[in-house]
Amino acid sequence: MTEFIAFAANHWILSTLFLFILALLIVTELRKSTGIQQVSPQQAVDLFNHHQAVILDIRSREAYEQGHVIGAEHFDIASLDTKKVKKFQKKIVIVVADGASSAEAVCKKLHEQEIQLRLMEGGISGWVSAGLPLTKK
Repeated sequence: MTEFIAFAANHWILSTLFLFILALLIVTELRKSTGIQQVSPQQAVDLFNHHQAVILDIRSREAYEQGHVIGAEHFDIASLDTKKVKKFQKKIVIVVADGASSAEAVCKKLHEQEIQLRLMEGGISGWVSAGLPLTKK
């Protein structure tokens, strides 16, 4: 144990970096354990095209109108009605602005209602980064 402490003291930058990376891994694993599966934009396309998934865009109405995933339904976070979402009875892919935690509360609420859903990694930013098209219709 004393050798470990001596190593950490002599290599404090390396030890600090190790602890930082370890903390990031723990946070990442805890986020995955919420039960909400994340899918890549390509997986979202596959779910939409081959598995009749519904894509719900929960960004603001203005952001949705500026450009959204083709075939996506707009749902306002403030007035999200789980009964309306349940009518789909299909797999649901949630799209947010950048894949950040802004949708966690919504996803948890829907997940508690036993609605089968997934969160698209990177949100609409990830969609655009993957070179996939948006529509304004």
